[in-house]
Amino acid sequence: ARVWQVSLRGKQHPWLAGLKPTRSWQLGAVTVALFEKPAEEVTHDFTRTIAGAKVEKVGDRVVKCPWDGKQQLPSPRSLAPSSNPFPTGQFLCDPLARWNKVGPHLAEVGHHPYRCIYAHPVEGHLMRITFPAARLGKRIVGYTGIDDFENRKRSQKPVQLSVRVDGREVGTVLHQNAWPWQRFSFETPEVDGKTAEVRFEVSADAAFARTFCFAAEARR
Repeated sequence: ARVWQVSLRGKQHPWLAGLKPTRSWQLGAVTVALFEKPAEEVTHDFTRTIAGAKVEKVGDRVVKCPWDGKQQLPSPRSLAPSSNPFPTGQFLCDPLARWNKVGPHLAEVGHHPYRCIYAHPVEGHLMRITFPAARLGKRIVGYTGIDDFENRKRSQKPVQLSVRVDGREVGTVLHQNAWPWQRFSFETPEVDGKTAEVRFEVSADAAFARTFCFAAEARR
């Protein structure tokens, strides 16, 4: 409902396009502006509840990925662990390939930091992330990205994210290598106010160096 923007030279963040600030202050070359707008109602935050999901690597056989709570998510030093709303840990799908995991992540996409769910694809497999009982709204809104280091230097291949509600596909994103943090919105009016199984499936034809992550919420 309230967004603060700090900017230089009259710039405005694209997410605030078309909005006028409620108040603004000019501090030398720096502009501080307050934007107020109707807030979205979030019925389920998948990014924050990843520890309660079921993660599987699906190929010729299904491999269940156990949760390892010992792995820590880097946090700003000013944020005490007890106040961190994001889980600490990850699902490990292959103990010999530590990149083959799913869990909370702080990604750098387009030189900006984003909290998300790390889900590196595996060639010839689906990385399947299932939330067995999520309270849903009228849409599932989220973002996809590939960490800057990998998309600049090591691979150019896209990554696909498919979203299913009670087994029915509601939408798919084919995230291209050079894309910035990319927004998606899939409509789910038929399950508004209901609890359903939500499944995210990550795949790639060429999975090398695809440090993919996504964030998602169910919204009313």
